[in-house]
Amino acid sequence: MKQEPHSFRPGHRAWQSYARSAINEPGYWHGRVRGRYEVYGGGGEETIEKALYEVLYAASYGDVLAASEAGSGRSGTYVGTIDQRQAEWRGSLDLPEGMTHLGGGKMRFTDIAVAYFRGGPQSGPYIDATHLLYLDPMDDPYQLTREGDA
Repeated sequence: MKQEPHSFRPGHRAWQSYARSAINEPGYWHGRVRGRYEVYGGGGEETIEKALYEVLYAASYGDVLAASEAGSGRSGTYVGTIDQRQAEWRGSLDLPEGMTHLGGGKMRFTDIAVAYFRGGPQSGPYIDATHLLYLDPMDDPYQLTREGDA
């Protein structure tokens, strides 16, 4: 954030918020956080508290969690059986990398993919601290199990 001339009030200054956006480049989803920063919000906020709130309100920090997981040196996978159609569709997505449909609705998620979904907003697909995968707020979640943790 930085203070700049207010967009709508000549002669006044405002805190302009910047937020990193996800980028579709090789390596980004493997934890190299190199997203560009873009202006977030409208014409700026008069207090730094309001500017911070605007950024945090819409933040999805999955890329940061994925980068942290990638840098930890740990590696592992999680498996779970989800709706067959969801599994087929999610397994075909390019991003985030690390989701594999194993057949019959069984999915494998790398620890980096799990970290990414832990950072998502609860209005979209996310994974909670007990490894429950929520794909739709109206449906029951699916339990994921870390492979090797029988």
